[in-house]
Amino acid sequence: MCLEIGCFEGYTSNIIVEHLAENGKLICIDPLKDEYLVDNLTKEDKIGNETRWKYFEGQYERFNHNVKEHLNDGKIKLIRKISKDGFKDLDEYKGKFDFCYIDGDHRSEGVYNDGKGCFELCKEGGYILFDDYEWTAFGKYPTKEGINRFLNEYKGKYKIISKGYQLLIQKQELNVKMSEEDKELFISELKKCNEYFEFGTGGSTLLALKYDNIKLINSVDSDKMWIKKIIETNLDDKRLNIKFCDIGELENWGKPLNDSKNEKWPIYPESINLANKPDLILIDGRFRVACAAQSVLFCIEKKIFPRILLHDCERECYRPIYLILKSIKKTNGNPKKLGMQVFEIDPNIDLNFVKKIYEDYKFDWW
Repeated sequence: MCLEIGCFEGYTSNIIVEHLAENGKLICIDPLKDEYLVDNLTKEDKIGNETRWKYFEGQYERFNHNVKEHLNDGKIKLIRKISKDGFKDLDEYKGKFDFCYIDGDHRSEGVYNDGKGCFELCKEGGYILFDDYEWTAFGKYPTKEGINRFLNEYKGKYKIISKGYQLLIQKQELNVKMSEEDKELFISELKKCNEYFEFGTGGSTLLALKYDNIKLINSVDSDKMWIKKIIETNLDDKRLNIKFCDIGELENWGKPLNDSKNEKWPIYPESINLANKPDLILIDGRFRVACAAQSVLFCIEKKIFPRILLHDCERECYRPIYLILKSIKKTNGNPKKLGMQVFEIDPNIDLNFVKKIYEDYKFDWW
């Protein structure tokens, strides 16, 4: 699925269609009206700028002629509107376009808004190509200024693939390490959340940052380099706080290589005390049984009763968690049958029992 903003005579449209997958489709947004770039164009203006006027004259008819084959076979769909109105017709396609080509209104404000609109419509890992990045027309409203404004505002949410006369970016992939079913359940809980806490930083953090209803995000992780990467891509988001827990030298996925610093391991589950009043807690890092126990103790003391999510819930080593939390619902799991479990806290839980679970498992890093 591709999107083209500004198709003019349709030559680029044909090139894009030639490279589509068998069932691919191109949506073009362009009013194809001769006067849309010039406010209050008079007859005298047309005569005085005849060359430019002739360039745009009859563009709708020329577009139809040049892409007639693909209009007829359904490969191309034209939305004959200016882009800010055309975007409104594409709500159902948010996050679904593989490629967006921006070559419409070249004035700085116009190309800035086209960048924002396309970013919302582009899928994670998809591409956005800005044409005429180095074009110097429009005087005090240069194209490059609008594109740079977009780049600065969305810094950390894309990576630049190439920069020259054209600028190609790739929308950042979240890479949430969950099955689709687990991810859907997680998102459904995020949408209801105001304050979010997680044990284990990563794709789940980036996913939580997408939801404006979440006002505070606290995260804990044992991998300093991974934390640095997440922070660097979200420097401007003041909702995010990440605590680094030094549990010693690590293997993959934040696992301690040895127990040389095991006296510090309890810092990890006890980091829940950094939270304020979370209404959603995700347990998806190290020391999961201990994290669950500390979450219960913290929440009972605060008199709050958030939902608690446990990823990979079918692992046998996490069975003690089911003794201290009340199961609500779960997914069927990924092909390894690990799944996502939603828990609630029993306000009448025996706290001495919870404390015993914590003491028994606070050095178990799995």
